[in-house]
Amino acid sequence: MSQNEGPSAHSGKLAEDHRRQVVRLVLHQAWALFRRELAASRPSLLAVVGLIVIWKLVLGTLVGEMNGVLASLASLYAVPLWLLITSLRGWWREWSGGSIHYTLAFPAPGWLLVATKAVAAVFETSVVGLTVGAGGWILYTQWFRGGLFAWSGGFIRLLIDGHGSPDRAAFWRHALVSDGIKVVLVVGVYLFAANAIIQLAYLAGRAATGARPAAGLISPLVGAAAAWLLFGGLGVLLGRALGWLPQVTYHTAGRLGKLYHFPHQASPGPTIAVALIAVAYFAFAAWLAEQRVDV
Repeated sequence: MSQNEGPSAHSGKLAEDHRRQVVRLVLHQAWALFRRELAASRPSLLAVVGLIVIWKLVLGTLVGEMNGVLASLASLYAVPLWLLITSLRGWWREWSGGSIHYTLAFPAPGWLLVATKAVAAVFETSVVGLTVGAGGWILYTQWFRGGLFAWSGGFIRLLIDGHGSPDRAAFWRHALVSDGIKVVLVVGVYLFAANAIIQLAYLAGRAATGARPAAGLISPLVGAAAAWLLFGGLGVLLGRALGWLPQVTYHTAGRLGKLYHFPHQASPGPTIAVALIAVAYFAFAAWLAEQRVDV
């Protein structure tokens, strides 16, 4: 190594060490904020999950099949309702509890505050959604498939040996993994997008507190406009502009014992458009939290 290369290599190592320290610091801050959000929401989240479980147990023991299906589907409304509540409460709790000064003084950028609240809200909503889905799956298999264990056994056998056809088993294992990843990504994008709208609307309302008496109208107006742009105007236009992207294939089946395979193709353009606009909303919300919010 020459003398000219020595200082350059040393400075490169220092820059790399600095980047690692910054990453560790950001991860530490994000984890601290995430735990704080979950700790504040844990009692109400556990209460909601408990009520859903009790509701499913009541349906499975006291209600007939068809009425039970309708009543079970009604519990799906708990998922978007919880997303709305927990997304709003993430910032409302800061002002009502007087902790907003501590939060904004926390040594973390505004984008990290917004992102952490979004991750916590989506995580909590996923817990509610999984509880609703698991309960509905158990009820469905109990009512229409001859019991949970019989249905599960048939499904597991299909994945292992394809009911005598190894090719069928390999196909469904691949479809289960690939389609599962696609569904999780799409649902995650829309959950984060909805949270972005709610956070942006709430912070815009807080930033406009000096514009009385119109300040109370800012949040709903911003929320409605952001939702329309995301799922209507700009989102639709951008989704069509991304229509050149390769189609994504999903799979469905008729019965477990037979290979009734129905491939469906869909353009990823609309989902990518929603993701891009949601990122812009999060950036705007982070700017409001850092620069414009009056505490």
